[in-house]
Amino acid sequence: MTPQERAALDSTGPFLLIGTPGLPGDYSYKLLWGAPQARSPQARLGTLVHAVLCDAMKLRLEGTAVDGRLGVTLFRSRWIAETPEFRAKNGHLFTHGSEMIRRYVDSDEFQKANVYVMQHRDAAGKPTGAARPMLEFPFNIDMGKGLSLVGRFDRVDNRNGKPVVIEYKTGIVRSDASLKTDD
Repeated sequence: MTPQERAALDSTGPFLLIGTPGLPGDYSYKLLWGAPQARSPQARLGTLVHAVLCDAMKLRLEGTAVDGRLGVTLFRSRWIAETPEFRAKNGHLFTHGSEMIRRYVDSDEFQKANVYVMQHRDAAGKPTGAARPMLEFPFNIDMGKGLSLVGRFDRVDNRNGKPVVIEYKTGIVRSDASLKTDD
């Protein structure tokens, strides 16, 4: 098992490892249960920012004029729902998150986004249910050999007829040199 595989297992929770030791590729993993992990203040900020950007884009797609000020108002309403202890210890994150949201929502990347709309269809090709924009859009990709890649796209845009996955990142911006290392 590679160090990256071991780290992935350790960070998620207990797993059952099934297979024949010593034969590459003969292992499969099964999640037994996910041990709850304490979330850092920065991770909570990221969750809040993602939710606000999703809400703001839904409003924009419904025809509401959305600017950075409205984005910050949406952020403030989610921030207030956090515990008083969290807010008291992490006021700097409110300032950072507000500025991040204001700048992004006012940008062309947000204002001119052409979000894909997904329409589910039955086997005959007839639409089923309401079409929905691809925001916080879940996916489940069969990788073969009983493995699936499961996750969620923050947003999928349509650029010149091609899907472009937009992933919001709220962490520290790294230098070009540090991006070339595997730390």
